[in-house]
Amino acid sequence: MVPGGMLELVGRSVSEAWSQLIVFIAMVGALGFALLAAVRRPQSFRWTSAIHQLDRVGWRAVPIVVLITLLIGGIIAQQGFFHFRKFGADEYVVDMVGILVLREIGVLIVAIMVAGRSGSSYTAELGSMKMREELDALHTMGLDPVRILILPRVLALIVALPLLAFVGSMAALYGGGLVAWLYGGMSPRSSSPD
Repeated sequence: MVPGGMLELVGRSVSEAWSQLIVFIAMVGALGFALLAAVRRPQSFRWTSAIHQLDRVGWRAVPIVVLITLLIGGIIAQQGFFHFRKFGADEYVVDMVGILVLREIGVLIVAIMVAGRSGSSYTAELGSMKMREELDALHTMGLDPVRILILPRVLALIVALPLLAFVGSMAALYGGGLVAWLYGGMSPRSSSPD
């Protein structure tokens, strides 16, 4: 590639990134104004939509979050036993699982799952509404699409994500404890002092 073509590619990429940043800032600003309007007049906020979105994002995501985090906790414990047993440090596997799950992996895995599950669903839903010109119809009726469509979804995510992170972390700890009990050869009776 010639240097002039490379320079043009870099220029186009920077220009496109700048325009995307401006669109993102405009969306955050519109969301902030919608939140301010909902705080000023709570009766105008669509509570049924927010509860419906909370059900979709939170309650219906619990089974997959529990399943995946339970398996990840078990895998972390199994790998810990596999490697720590070489050094005779089996008892540190429980500490490792607790620290990894509660500090790092538990929240990260749940956030990735919510982004993949709910984020793609929101994108597809709002994209199809844009394609069918439903957003233009809302504008024509004098309604703000940000207040009606985006604000309930964002608030549902804000409420549901910490709860799902807690549930996922507990499931991962349980999975790690189950593997420690089975794979580590520790039974509840043998671990209690005599």
